[in-house]
Amino acid sequence: MKKYYWDSNRLDNINSQKIVDEMFDTAVNMGRNRAAKFLQESLSYLNRNERIFDDLDIDGHIGPTTLRSLDYILSSGEEKLLLKVLNVLQGNFYLKCMKKNPAQEKFMRGWFNRVNLTT
Repeated sequence: MKKYYWDSNRLDNINSQKIVDEMFDTAVNMGRNRAAKFLQESLSYLNRNERIFDDLDIDGHIGPTTLRSLDYILSSGEEKLLLKVLNVLQGNFYLKCMKKNPAQEKFMRGWFNRVNLTT
C-alpha cells in the first residue's frame, strides 16, 4: 500500500505535511494518478500569470519539475492557497461524477466531507 499510494507520488519529497496528507487522501480516494494530476494542475494555475517556473505537463507523474515547482510555491507562503485549489479540483470532480451518473449522489456527503476549503 505504501509503495502504491505514497512512494509513487514521492510524498517523502514534499516539504509540507498538509500537502502530503491531502495528496495521500486523494490518492486513496480517487487514485494516485488523479492526485498527482490535481497537484500539477493546481501548481499550473498558481503559475499562470507569473510564469515563475516552466509549465508542467499534467501527466500524473511527480518528477523533479513538479517538486521544484511545489517547493517554489511553498517557499512563497502559498500553501493555504494551494490546498484550496487542490480541494476545489477534488470537489469539482465529485460534482462531475454526480452529473454524469446521478446514482453517485448517494456518496455526496461522504465525498464532500473530504473537501476542506478552510485550511
